[in-house]
Amino acid sequence: MNFFKTDLKRAFSEPTFFLGLILGILLLFGPMAYFMLTDEHYGEIYNYARSMLLPFAAPLLAAMPYSSMIMLERETHYRTMMNAKLRGKSYGAQRFAVCGISGAVTLFIPQVLLFAVCTVMGQTEDIPEAAAELVLPLSFGFGYAAFSYGLTYVNRQRYIPAAMPQVLYLFCVYAFPHLRLERFYPPLDISPSIYGESLSLDRFILPAVLAAAGVLLTAFGTLTGKDRAE
Repeated sequence: MNFFKTDLKRAFSEPTFFLGLILGILLLFGPMAYFMLTDEHYGEIYNYARSMLLPFAAPLLAAMPYSSMIMLERETHYRTMMNAKLRGKSYGAQRFAVCGISGAVTLFIPQVLLFAVCTVMGQTEDIPEAAAELVLPLSFGFGYAAFSYGLTYVNRQRYIPAAMPQVLYLFCVYAFPHLRLERFYPPLDISPSIYGESLSLDRFILPAVLAAAGVLLTAFGTLTGKDRAE
């Protein structure tokens, strides 16, 4: 069977994928329930629910589905075996795409569920704008998951690829305002409504940079042999 399809099915059957989905749902529906019970922001709950908790844990959820499994495969020489078996068929590129997609879907499904529930309940203010912004968890999740994948090529610590995207994200959250880079403030890339902003091209720049960094790390690790297990 085609490796890409097989690996994609595997990604969506990993326990960490389902754990990421559950955490994403809790981080979205928890604030929604709170605002409904307290009658705070009633009528605009969708924007507030997706802005409260999820934006500050999203990189970890995006990296969660496959990063630890890839490091385990590296330690057991599975990656070396698959590279040899798929010679000329770009194992690295296919796995890169699978990891990016798994991260995107992990963030996308909870957001779609929240959008659907809030729309049915009349808690979505601008439905066309909110629907358009559903592309953001896809780009955000792909970018951070791709960066996580690149890290598997240049380090030997199993949990670095899962944790480092979150660490980098929090550093940027702190540093960007001091560097006058507020327009690229990372939480806005998944929830522009935090500061009352709308969808714009700026929201895709940092995820694209991280995806490019993932490509460069993968290429560097491959060319220098740093991806080989000891």
